[in-house]
Amino acid sequence: MLEEKQFEQFHTSDFIKSVEAFRALEQFFAGQTVVRFSEDPQSFPVMIRDIADIADTYTKETSEAYPFVQEKSVLEMFDMDTVTTFVKTWNAWIASYTQIPDTSSIEDQTYRVVSSADMNNFAKKCGVAPDSINFLTTQYDGFSDVVKQNISRTFGDVENSGEDMIAQIELLAGFLKVSSIQTYSTDEFKAVLAGDISTYEGPRLAATIRYMLDNDEGLALSAIAYEHLHVVDIYKKSTYTWDEAFYLTALLHAPFIHFRRLYWEFQEFWLMFYFVKAQIAGVPLTHILQDYLYQETATLLEYAEENIFLMKSLDKNKEMLPLGLDGEAIALSALYKDYMLRLGDKFNDGYRREEYIQEHVVHVKHKELWKHVLRTVLYIYSHIKSVDLIEKNRGSEPTEKEIYDNQLRHLLTWWMDEDFWQLIADFFTKPHTPPAIVPLHAVIAQIQQHESLEDPKVQDKAVRFNEFLREQGVLKEEQDIVVYNEQTTTFEWNKDIF
Repeated sequence: MLEEKQFEQFHTSDFIKSVEAFRALEQFFAGQTVVRFSEDPQSFPVMIRDIADIADTYTKETSEAYPFVQEKSVLEMFDMDTVTTFVKTWNAWIASYTQIPDTSSIEDQTYRVVSSADMNNFAKKCGVAPDSINFLTTQYDGFSDVVKQNISRTFGDVENSGEDMIAQIELLAGFLKVSSIQTYSTDEFKAVLAGDISTYEGPRLAATIRYMLDNDEGLALSAIAYEHLHVVDIYKKSTYTWDEAFYLTALLHAPFIHFRRLYWEFQEFWLMFYFVKAQIAGVPLTHILQDYLYQETATLLEYAEENIFLMKSLDKNKEMLPLGLDGEAIALSALYKDYMLRLGDKFNDGYRREEYIQEHVVHVKHKELWKHVLRTVLYIYSHIKSVDLIEKNRGSEPTEKEIYDNQLRHLLTWWMDEDFWQLIADFFTKPHTPPAIVPLHAVIAQIQQHESLEDPKVQDKAVRFNEFLREQGVLKEEQDIVVYNEQTTTFEWNKDIF
C-alpha cells in the first residue's frame, strides 16, 4: 500500500478534487483504444464509473444529518495524484510495446523480466477484456529479451502504482456497495480486527463494516470498534497507511452515530481519545451531540448534568494536535484551557474565536483542514460550556395535547375574521412545523357548537366559508358544512358531513 502518513493527510483534499479524480479515471478507461476493457457490472472500469456517480451526489450541499455521511468521508480519501501516477505509468507500459529500447547500457540494467502470467493477472484486475489480455501477452511472448526487459521495466511501474490504486478502489467499492461481496460473520470480523486471522480480504472487511452500519448492527459494530481502537498502541498511533486510515475513518462513524445508545464509560472514551479524529473523518459531531442532549434529557436538571458530563470528558481529552511551531504537538485539553483563559467571558464570540483559530494555524500544514477542525471542536466546547449547544431538550417540547389545543385555538381565531381564512386553507393543504394534528371535522364541530345559524350574519358567513373551503380543495365537491332544509326553508349545520 501507500506510504504511511498522518491521519489528517488523508482528508485534506477538496472533495470536488476527489470527484474529479474518479471522473478522470473513468474517462481514461473509456478513452483507451489499444486495449479493450470489460463491460461486466463487476469489472474495475464499471466500478469506477459507479463510484464516480455516487461521489457526484455528494457535490450538492448536504445536511450534517445526512444518513450516509460516512460515504463522503471515505470518498474524499481518493486523490488525483493516485490517478495521475497510474495513467502516466499505464501509458508508458502500453507505449513500450512499440518502442525500440536503448541498448547502449543494457548490460548495466538489472530489471526483472516479468512473465506473461504476471501481466495477465494484473490486466485482469484492471478489467482488461480477455481478447486484449491475449493480445498483450501474445505480443510480449514474441519479443526479444531486450524488448521484454524494457516492457518489464514499464510494467513494474504501472503494477506498483496500479496495485495501490486498485486496492483503494476495491475497498471503496465494498463499502459503497458497488461490488457484490460476501460479508464476514460477526465472529470472523472480530477475529480479523483482533489479529487472530492472519490473512483477510480487505473488500470483505469494508463491506462488513457497511453492512453492520446499515442493518441495525451499529451498536455491535461500536463495541467491536472499541475493542480494537482502545488499545494504547492503536489510539496513540501517529501515522497510517491508506487502508488503515480508511478502516479508521469508516469505523469511527459507528460509535458516534450510536453515541446516545452507548454506556457513559464508552461515550467518555470516544470523547477522550477520538474526538478530533472523528471530526477529521467527517463525523457530524455537532449534530450528534445536539441530538444526544435533546433526546437524552427530559428535565432541565438532566440537561445540565449531561452538559457537565460532555464538558468534563472533553477536558480530559488526550489527543495531540500539530499546531505548535515546527509541527509541535499541543494537547486538545491544553488548547481548551488556553482558549478559555485568553477569551475570558467572550469565549462564545465568533469573531474572537476565529482570530484565535487564525493565530494557531499560521505555521501549520493543511491550514484549511485545521481551521475547519478547530472551528468545530471550539464551537462545541464553547456552547457546552454555556449550556446552549442546543436551544431546548426533549423535555421542554410541548405535548401532543398542547400542540392540538394550540392549533385548534388558532383555527377558531382565524375563522372569526374572514381575512385569515387563507391561513385555515394553508393549515390543511400545506406542510408545516409542527405538523397539523387537528382534523377538519374537529374545527367544524366547534364552529357548529358555538355558532347559531339563526343569526343571518352567521348564516351568510357559513355559506361563504363553505364555498371558500371547497375552492381551496379542503372540502370535496359533495361535502357541505351547511345544508338547506326545504321543509323549514332554513339553513342548518350539516352534522353528517364527515
